[in-house]
Amino acid sequence: MKPEFVTTKWSGIIAGLQAGKFDMIVNQVGITDVRKQTLDFSPAYTYSNAQLIQRKDDTREFKSLDKLKGKKLDVALGTNYMDMAKAVPGIDVKTYPGAPEYLRDQAPLLQAARRGRHRHGAALLFCRPV
Repeated sequence: MKPEFVTTKWSGIIAGLQAGKFDMIVNQVGITDVRKQTLDFSPAYTYSNAQLIQRKDDTREFKSLDKLKGKKLDVALGTNYMDMAKAVPGIDVKTYPGAPEYLRDQAPLLQAARRGRHRHGAALLFCRPV
């Protein structure tokens, strides 16, 4: 059997699996209690932590998501990070439907953050492999 790879937006990847559009997901899908109710996971083969990225010239220290209340935060739609951010009232969460849109917007934002000129949100919430 030869595999057929199907490019799918992150926001629809789990629904696509459940609808039978493909047989499995080979991606960094975080294991949560809610997802374990309907999905069967392999043993973990990668690990990551949340990583907050902000402007280089922004000296504020966001040691918790509560510190982002009243601020804008960019995340990918359907991710654990979106759920974490939306669970904190007062954070203005901007979501992206999939990697192409997210990366298209984030590439210049990351470059601007390196130069100290990121202006979309206070920060970006990403995953960081460990």
